[in-house]
Amino acid sequence: MTQKTGGYEFLWDGSDEGWVVVRTRSGPGAIYNTMTRQALVIEDDDEYEHAIRMMREHGRPFVDSVP
Repeated sequence: MTQKTGGYEFLWDGSDEGWVVVRTRSGPGAIYNTMTRQALVIEDDDEYEHAIRMMREHGRPFVDSVP
């Protein structure tokens, strides 16, 4: 059985550069692109948490502030 990824693989697979997670005081963090200077909003909480988890598992950077 394959795991549903919601089409957000570009956040962690390297096909779209610049994606990081900015640590926040509450919640798992904010998904941000350092190249385009845009944040990504994923409205579904489960998909959002899954994307953050996958970014961590694939070694995407976690930063303390917006670069």
